[in-house]
Amino acid sequence: MTFTARGLYASSSKAPRGRRGRGWLLVGALIGLAALGVGALGVLNSVAVATATESQEFPAPARLEIDNYTEGNVTVIAGDGDTVSVRLRMWSSMTARLGRNAETEGDRLWLSADCGGFLNVFGRCSADYVVTVPEGTEVSVATATGDVEVTGIVADVDVTTDTGEIRLSRVVGEISLQSDLGDITAEGSGPAAVADSDAGTINLENFRAAEIQATTAIGDILIGSGFETATARSNAGTVRVDTDTGFRALTATTDIGDVELRVPDAVYRVSVESDIGTEEVRVDRSPDAEAVIEARSDTGSISVGPS
Repeated sequence: MTFTARGLYASSSKAPRGRRGRGWLLVGALIGLAALGVGALGVLNSVAVATATESQEFPAPARLEIDNYTEGNVTVIAGDGDTVSVRLRMWSSMTARLGRNAETEGDRLWLSADCGGFLNVFGRCSADYVVTVPEGTEVSVATATGDVEVTGIVADVDVTTDTGEIRLSRVVGEISLQSDLGDITAEGSGPAAVADSDAGTINLENFRAAEIQATTAIGDILIGSGFETATARSNAGTVRVDTDTGFRALTATTDIGDVELRVPDAVYRVSVESDIGTEEVRVDRSPDAEAVIEARSDTGSISVGPS
């Protein structure tokens, strides 16, 4: 009689234990090497191999442009002289090389800095600019990661930053401010003010402009007196306007958050709507009024009253 092996005990596709063990050891070794590489890269990024400070002076331009694509900050200050003074503090890591440039073309002065090197994607470097210009110089600044501060300029100001706060004080001129991640604050006056932030508070309480536009995806919006038309839009945040001067049109909307409007005691054409929240209007209303107030919140209360 002949017996034939069948089923579970006839054969096995399982690899020998020793081979499986060696496979897991290889995977563990690769993970360890990757972690070691990341750690080493972090150390290289944090070690400063070059630090320096330099100063330069240029003839006064009509327009100053600064492109700072490092981790550094930019400060622009109005001075009494008729030249531009640039003070630059620099820092670079072992995986990046700081590159900088200064060019003049006609009435334009362009300053730039960025991180280079074979590991520049991961490398870190920083260039902190402190620039003093005649007060009538137009200013345009763009940064990657760093705060921007502009003080005392009597001309138009344009600032864009990916990650960083924007602060303007004693500025007289049209302003355009944009930050992907960071608060925006402006003090001064001008014909128009445009401020936009993906995530951050916009504070224009102390900037008087005939036309104001403020937009933020996540954050509060604060607007003060002096506008003729103002539009404020927040996806998630409070919109607060407190003005003691007359205006033609005021529009305030938010998806999630309250709308608080304090306006001069006058007659207005008012439209308010809240899907979830209370609505309170404590000013005189007329469909024929010249001044218009529109307020909307999907989820939040709306309050309109005298300032």
